[in-house]
Amino acid sequence: MIKKELYRKDRKFCCEDYSLIENYDKAIADTVQTWHCHHRLETHTSDGEKRLVPITRDELIAMNMYYNRPASELIFLTPSEHTTLHDVFFEYHTEETKEKIKKWYTTHTVDKSYMQTDEYKKAVSEAKKKTHIVTRGSTGMHWYNNGIENIFAFECPDGFVKGKKDKKSEEELAENKKQSHKKYDNQLCDYNGEILTLHALRSRFSRAGIKHSTQEAKKYLIEQEVA
Repeated sequence: MIKKELYRKDRKFCCEDYSLIENYDKAIADTVQTWHCHHRLETHTSDGEKRLVPITRDELIAMNMYYNRPASELIFLTPSEHTTLHDVFFEYHTEETKEKIKKWYTTHTVDKSYMQTDEYKKAVSEAKKKTHIVTRGSTGMHWYNNGIENIFAFECPDGFVKGKKDKKSEEELAENKKQSHKKYDNQLCDYNGEILTLHALRSRFSRAGIKHSTQEAKKYLIEQEVA
């Protein structure tokens, strides 16, 4: 999704078709996060070289270089990419500007009502066609899994069965494995009259430089080893 500011009629960032801006298709197709339109001239020269000190938004506006720019001067970035890019220059801002930036990130909310407009829905549909994003529906495609991975296809590949593998099962399996390891490490050992867990004794042997610390520690197990 793309920030609503791009669609305001009173001030347009780009004087050309927005689809010409780099990463436009990715931004439109992304239904999870809102992509930002970055002005390259803020952080780079017209030759593409990174500036030692960035140009601020107000400075670009004063030079009449912020709105109605060609698509080549703009690029869509994810919020994290955009933040990272500007954080590099954060130290060059005045304390007042730094406070404004911090306040904006903690209080700013994005109005997403524009996503319900016919114009936006049409743009998303066209972008999905360009990027070959297949959605569920009457496409004849189904989910198949081989016990490890899920794929979305027209026909069932060899070694796969119909249906999507439940991710929750994988999480439960990982948790069970974690608990099994914990139970194994918590077995008690009697080391010269001192009662320690297998994990603690193994760590002590390891710090002492004893080779095969796990095998050595297991010799002092009080209870039967967990399989």
